[in-house]
Amino acid sequence: MQMNNAQKLRKLYKKTQNDIADIIKYPKPLYAAFELNKMSLPENKLIMLSKYYNVTVDYLLSDSGKEK
Repeated sequence: MQMNNAQKLRKLYKKTQNDIADIIKYPKPLYAAFELNKMSLPENKLIMLSKYYNVTVDYLLSDSGKEK
């Protein structure tokens, strides 16, 4: 199974899904579903996540592996 960029960044930062869920103040099961491409994050949570990783929202939502 190919990792999406949110998963890659989380692993690069050595964080757990629970850590990231706490950082963006979102339930862990819902964040885990986002990483598995089973649901979307609300816009405000995507913005928080992109600011935390210092990447664009587009990069978070892509599987390209190329930072924008």
